[in-house]
Amino acid sequence: MDFLKRSIRNKLIVFLCLATIVPMVTFIMITYHNVKNNVQNTSVQQNSNLIFQGRTNIENYMNILNQISLSVYNDPIYYSAGTQTLYKIIINGPIESENANEIYRSMLFLNRSVKEIYQTRLYIAKGDQTYLMMEGLGKVADGDKLSTTVSTSRPTVDPPHISHQNGTGSYPYFDPGIVMTFHRPLFELPSDKLVGSLSLDVRMNVINQICEQLYDKQHEQLYVLDEKGTVIYSPLPEQIGTVLSEAWVQHVQGVTDGKGSFAWNQDHFSGLHVYEKITTPYMNWTLVKRIPYDFLYQDARHLTQINVLLGIVFLIVIIAATLTISIKITSPIKKLIASIRKVEPGNLDVVIDVSSQDETGQLAKRFNQMMQMINDLIVREYRLELANKTYQIKALQAQINPHFMYNTLQLIGTLALQHDAPKIYTLITSLGRMMRYSMNTHETIVPLAREIDHVKAYLGLQKQRFDEQLDVVYTLDERYDSILVPKMTLQPIVENYFKHGFLQNDSRIEISSTPGVEGFLLIRIADNGKGMDPARLNSIQQTLDKCTGEMEVVESQESIGLLNVVSRLKFHFGPEAYLLLESPAAGGLIVNLHIPLPKEEIR
Repeated sequence: MDFLKRSIRNKLIVFLCLATIVPMVTFIMITYHNVKNNVQNTSVQQNSNLIFQGRTNIENYMNILNQISLSVYNDPIYYSAGTQTLYKIIINGPIESENANEIYRSMLFLNRSVKEIYQTRLYIAKGDQTYLMMEGLGKVADGDKLSTTVSTSRPTVDPPHISHQNGTGSYPYFDPGIVMTFHRPLFELPSDKLVGSLSLDVRMNVINQICEQLYDKQHEQLYVLDEKGTVIYSPLPEQIGTVLSEAWVQHVQGVTDGKGSFAWNQDHFSGLHVYEKITTPYMNWTLVKRIPYDFLYQDARHLTQINVLLGIVFLIVIIAATLTISIKITSPIKKLIASIRKVEPGNLDVVIDVSSQDETGQLAKRFNQMMQMINDLIVREYRLELANKTYQIKALQAQINPHFMYNTLQLIGTLALQHDAPKIYTLITSLGRMMRYSMNTHETIVPLAREIDHVKAYLGLQKQRFDEQLDVVYTLDERYDSILVPKMTLQPIVENYFKHGFLQNDSRIEISSTPGVEGFLLIRIADNGKGMDPARLNSIQQTLDKCTGEMEVVESQESIGLLNVVSRLKFHFGPEAYLLLESPAAGGLIVNLHIPLPKEEIR
């Protein structure tokens, strides 16, 4: 690491390279991660919506088949009482030859109600006969020729299989195909007596068309499975009708949620599964869409590759620029170091000669100015020492003068009592207390009660001056008497009233201390004087609001201004303290001091 310690050029090169490479790599990684997550979330949402639409279409189609199978129970009211309907024939059994015509007519109607119905099989228990209708041709055979067991309690759906004639013989134009079979047991209503069964062999065209619209055949896979894992639909035709025993099939059958998604990384597949279950009284199917990560994150990878290529190009440009800048910056700095070394022995009159106008030239210029300021400060230090001595003498005099004033006022008060003038003695006493309070420089923070006493003494003098023309009202909460406030906070505000707002007749001033907003003490000084025009009040309020507590104390020969009061409040209580001016409609002025209370004082 010595090459970094000894050369600012090397530091610049390393730092600029790190400052470029680290954020760039971090940005690429974060972008890829966020895009990847967004792509996955968006894909899950979009595919869930797509699978839901597919589920709805399949369920609607199967409901149509279910309704067709229920049409056996229809017994139109316009038939006469003696007319034999299919439902009556199933209950009573095929007795006459006309019954066969009615059976074939009804089965032909069922067979043609949906074009995907390949053939229709009807078994009538009373008479033990099986009827088969395919392509308008009917067959009949004795016994139940169905090769599978039909549920005697509810409709069922057999998974896809090769069609057959159920033992009724062969047809001249029999063309076997892949069909699923919808079975419905038939009962003698309203009892639960089983009187037969109806089976509809349905081609897979509609199911296949619905499923093919739900996925990308080149990259994705879509499966429709029944509760046993038998494949209803698969992108691989050889899997249709077979039972899948793969681990992901067992997993999706084991979940209890009706829909959802899960990640999978087994059986040579790494990707996302989105599923939705179709649950009806006659089937329990599950739609599963398998999306490989390679296809899912394809756009995210392309974006990352573009970012990496751009990053490499930018990196080459930045490294070249870094080398150039480092050389140009360090060359003037070396000259600057050589000049500074001349100052080390104590030669403060050295002038650094760097002619460049960039930051290095500005640094040399500032350094020369600093050396000049150091020379000036050395001279000023002697002057400051002399001024300090003078200040100490004046401070000593300031300590002597108040004692002289107190003694003089006490003498005047004694003479007033000797000459039977108690009112003069009272005024002299109030003035003495005021002078002692204001000239005591050792206390800058006092309890609120002492500040109020000082104001009372001041208003006592003004009361003697204006007699009945001045009315003073105090509304003070004694709970806050011990709150510490900056000295000379209230008296300057009261004094401003007599300077700028006092009216000769019926003047009134009110001073109150009450709980303010939560956690604050409100000290209000209200008068009925001349008041202030809105423009002037807004201007002063804006100036007070800008006060931060760090500005210099603003004073005049007559009083301490409002800005000084706000400054000392914020300095002591923090930026939470503030002063608010109000101009009542009836005239006068209200000054509100909002002072934050200590936690132990908050009620």
